[in-house]
Amino acid sequence: MTQVGMGAATKLIWEEFLTHRAEEAIEREKYSKYFERAEDASYAYKFILSRHAKYRRCGGGALSPPFRSGGSIGGSYIGLAGALPLRDKSQQPSGRRGTLLDLAAFFVSSSSTDEGDGELTSVGTGDSDNSQGGAAHLDEHPHHRSGSQSPINLLPHLATPDPTCCSSLKIQYNLHVNYDIINIGYTILISFRNRKGSFEEHRPSLITSLDSATDITAASKSYISEGVLESRRYELVEVWFHWGNEDSRGSEHTVNYKAYPMEVQLIHWNSEEFPTYEAALGCKDGVVITSVFVQIGRENHGFNSFLEFLEDIHYMMRSKTVSEPHWLNPNCFLPSDDLRDYWTYSGSTTFPPITEEVTWIVYRYPLTISPKQMTQFRKLRAFTREDLPDLMDGNMCDNFRPCQPIGDRSVKSSFS
Repeated sequence: MTQVGMGAATKLIWEEFLTHRAEEAIEREKYSKYFERAEDASYAYKFILSRHAKYRRCGGGALSPPFRSGGSIGGSYIGLAGALPLRDKSQQPSGRRGTLLDLAAFFVSSSSTDEGDGELTSVGTGDSDNSQGGAAHLDEHPHHRSGSQSPINLLPHLATPDPTCCSSLKIQYNLHVNYDIINIGYTILISFRNRKGSFEEHRPSLITSLDSATDITAASKSYISEGVLESRRYELVEVWFHWGNEDSRGSEHTVNYKAYPMEVQLIHWNSEEFPTYEAALGCKDGVVITSVFVQIGRENHGFNSFLEFLEDIHYMMRSKTVSEPHWLNPNCFLPSDDLRDYWTYSGSTTFPPITEEVTWIVYRYPLTISPKQMTQFRKLRAFTREDLPDLMDGNMCDNFRPCQPIGDRSVKSSFS
């Protein structure tokens, strides 16, 4: 066979392979619970963040007494079933938890925030994606008709190596003394919002070279810059997790239509040009999300620093404020220094209000976690302790948004 003939045969085999993978991806999307929970979970996200600063003073993150049921435990957000008028279950949409919907109604009727909590205002609006289904009114959202939505399927052979990406990203991730782990019924997130540095209080030896209180505060925050981001610097604000009920699905982005069991997303905002994370959403050069795939393999010891607290947020609306000596190093969510090749493209957030103008950085090489660690995520519940589900899908799995059309967007890479 001639060289030309071999090339044509190889191309045909590759196209058949991708076609088969694409068929698998269509089947995988059927398991996504995005439309069942993401819209309502945005209200849970809004509710918790807008009040977290106050409730954290009531026992390490517990709801204040008027919202706490008799069976609640300090340090958690539960007992909403006792505070909210639960819907008649016969009127509930199939596959949805009543508590999430009641939470939405409750938040609308009590949307005022405490003085000084303004920076904790929600990014959620209740809008959701409808590219694969869902309520008809969601089609009205302008973002759903655009061609810049996320996640996408990445085709490495079509990515364009770019000189601006070739220089390494500068990652300045520091140990975090205080952070919150929150179960919002759709996913769990780690929040560093409004967390001042406690280095002086907890670790005097770490600040011997710092000259001022401003330096101490800055040292407690984490940033990413350079590379495709050029001279702009983005502050890490939250870490989100997406995973599947089986190892064949879970990640939001896919590579050659292949999904990973989990995807970790680190949310950053341009804190030098915008006053708040919410103000940066939807603005050019406002938000950067770095994404890392996770596959099943060896135990990830870095994850253990927060996995031990998952039992405390087993049910929806529970939150855990973690402090010293349980430090968290965000570098545990990144591949090692020599495995940080990445793709980058312009997209959107994957959670309501799915605003665009987001720069995505998707790492090429995945992390690993053990089967036991993966099981800890899959045991989490998407309902409160008081609101036991009628259906069998009460576990928090398959919380990924299906891939969106890439349209005429280009994907760049830091490698050739």
